[in-house]
Amino acid sequence: MLPEFNDGTNLFDHIAHRACRSISYFNAQGLSNLAWSFAKANQHSPELFELIAKASKRRMAEFSPQDISIMLWAFTRVTHAGEHDKRLFKMLAKRAMSCSSDFKSQELASTVHAFATAKRQNYKLFKMIGDEAVVQIESFSPQNLSKIVWAYATAGVPHSRLFDEAAKKASGCLSEFVSQDLSNTAWAFATAKVYNPHFFEAIAEEALAKLREFEPQHLSNIVWAYATLKLPHERLFSEVADAVLRRRTEFISQQVSSLIWSYAYVCVGSVNQCLYSLLESIVILSIDDCDSQFLANVAWSYAVANVDAPFLFRNRSAFINAILTRQEEFNLRELCQLHQWILWQKEMRPEFVVQSSFQELCYKAYTERLPNPSTFQDEVMLELKSIGLDPIEEYRLAVCGYILDAIVEIDGEKIGIEVDGPSHFAGREPLGKLILKQRQVFNIEGLRVVSVPYWEWGGVVNKQEYLRSKLGMNSMKIL
Repeated sequence: MLPEFNDGTNLFDHIAHRACRSISYFNAQGLSNLAWSFAKANQHSPELFELIAKASKRRMAEFSPQDISIMLWAFTRVTHAGEHDKRLFKMLAKRAMSCSSDFKSQELASTVHAFATAKRQNYKLFKMIGDEAVVQIESFSPQNLSKIVWAYATAGVPHSRLFDEAAKKASGCLSEFVSQDLSNTAWAFATAKVYNPHFFEAIAEEALAKLREFEPQHLSNIVWAYATLKLPHERLFSEVADAVLRRRTEFISQQVSSLIWSYAYVCVGSVNQCLYSLLESIVILSIDDCDSQFLANVAWSYAVANVDAPFLFRNRSAFINAILTRQEEFNLRELCQLHQWILWQKEMRPEFVVQSSFQELCYKAYTERLPNPSTFQDEVMLELKSIGLDPIEEYRLAVCGYILDAIVEIDGEKIGIEVDGPSHFAGREPLGKLILKQRQVFNIEGLRVVSVPYWEWGGVVNKQEYLRSKLGMNSMKIL
């Protein structure tokens, strides 16, 4: 804490006062260093930063790559000068593009990191910096590799070659990555939807060696990344779960929501039961400061895990009060998650009661979703017809609201058919959404569902015999 003078001001107040009077004498380096000093000391001086922005525009041709990256960093750290700051970002981007080959790796990473942090879109700048970063990739430190891929993922700007080269470079120096770098890198690849299993295997091994160094946010981010890319690493998920349980009081609501969703989405091993049971009390404490995504993710995740949480979900609990009082905040996806949770609660507790109008809202949201048949599904339907069946396609189940790809009748028994492509699996393990659907269709509708996984279908020569065996129409054994 800075010492104050008798009049209640501090040293930075006096520096700001003098600097404002002499700002026209500062060169580009002086302006960027001045902004950096105030930002580093967390000293907000709107008048000074507005004058720095104005003076920087007059000195723009003098700005070096280092000056640019420092100035941008400073303006992302403080409450600054509104429209002046927007124009400053545009001018600094233009200046950066005029001298891109002069940038060093740290300046490249810091510049796009600042734009991403400030939510300033500039695709031309990102394209230029990404191309230059590929050229200089061998000079990037672990921190700057993590920083640059984080920036592209956060800004939503694709650059596949940069991610490929960053993975190659990082693979050779992962032992030098600290926990935050490992977590942020995994998060960035997952957010950018860059699928690289070999790289993620290497990240997992390094993360396991350093797991004690991980902060709660890092633990949450890394399992979220693996779940999002459908790359469940059983040992990593198991050891992270152990770490979470030991340190569960350190986690905030957003991190808890992300963790719970990740473990439900990919359903790794047998960690769910203990994890969900012990996190119940933390979830209850988080309800007051949570958002709609937290509520929906928690509800859906417990439904997938099929772990009872009697205090969390009891009638008139804080959780149920929260979803009812904030029901207008839920988007379509969240309402669909809550519909599946309501179905699960009715399975678990016959005495479960929630406002009927809210149940109707969730059911309506779920049943408004339109089916999207695939070519794979069309192939299976043709083969079903060829063995004498009459499949009713896109069959809506009235009670639970689920749509089955088809329903057939054999010897008086109705059987559901689900054609499950790669989006339903992590490797060959069913994702949480598939497990939940199959369980609820059977438990609520009393309907047996036969799954046709893509890898079985692709490996079978006689598809008609395969379907007969699946449906119990002959004794063929499926390997």
